Amino acid sequence: MQNLMHLFLLTIVLLASLGCSNFRIVNNDFENRSINDNISSDAKTLNSLSHYKASIDSAMNKRIGTSSSLMMKGSPEGKLGNFCADVIYTQAERWNSAQTGPSKPIDFAILNNGGLRVPIDSGEITIRNIYELMPFENEIVVVDISGKRMNELIRYIQSRTMGKGRKSGVPVSRHMRIRYTSSKTHFKCQIKSKPFDETKTYKIATSDYLAKGGDEMTFFESPIQLIETGIKLRDAFIDLIQENDQKGIRINGTLDQRIIYEPE
Repeated sequence: MQNLMHLFLLTIVLLASLGCSNFRIVNNDFENRSINDNISSDAKTLNSLSHYKASIDSAMNKRIGTSSSLMMKGSPEGKLGNFCADVIYTQAERWNSAQTGPSKPIDFAILNNGGLRVPIDSGEITIRNIYELMPFENEIVVVDISGKRMNELIRYIQSRTMGKGRKSGVPVSRHMRIRYTSSKTHFKCQIKSKPFDETKTYKIATSDYLAKGGDEMTFFESPIQLIETGIKLRDAFIDLIQENDQKGIRINGTLDQRIIYEPE
């Protein structure tokens, strides 16, 4: 036993004496290998994955409903953005009403065009289409903000409406109506048919990404209240589209002048 202990201690001493400083690189070599179509497929790997691919394809290709028209993003509004914002409002308000009752309804919903990755084409809609539309794991949250912050939100929409590019335009639900002019000083805003009131607190449905200031939505910083619903945006779309399909209703986004920009 004593000899074993001596051997153990000797091993520790030898290892300690071989510090990293005693080693140095004397030679190195590297090679770039391109990954392209010239690389042959590995039959064994493909065979092991084929079962999973077939299962995933079956789930992703499941039909959940039908769209009566092509829905695309737009600015100051687009069919796709209007449809998506309305879906988020509907699903968020259902959750909110179940939690708090009908006395404290959500005022409106807001999303961002940058988060809507592909259009929804006319015809059948599959689960894959919704995953392509929203490939992220974002969830619905309900945020209470002050009237002052709400004013910043309105100005944010104005800046995105007057701009150009992929992120131009801000989708809002049908409960909000804003009319802007190019002067940047005047606007007319109504929320649920009532004029915007800077002394009021507003309850808004959006995504957790935007609620954390994503896409420069800084007006959500330091909210009066933020509640997580646990509902993924993607699931909200799938559930509502399926619900409409069971009723024989084809989904369809509309252009109803929620946001109007009038150059002077």
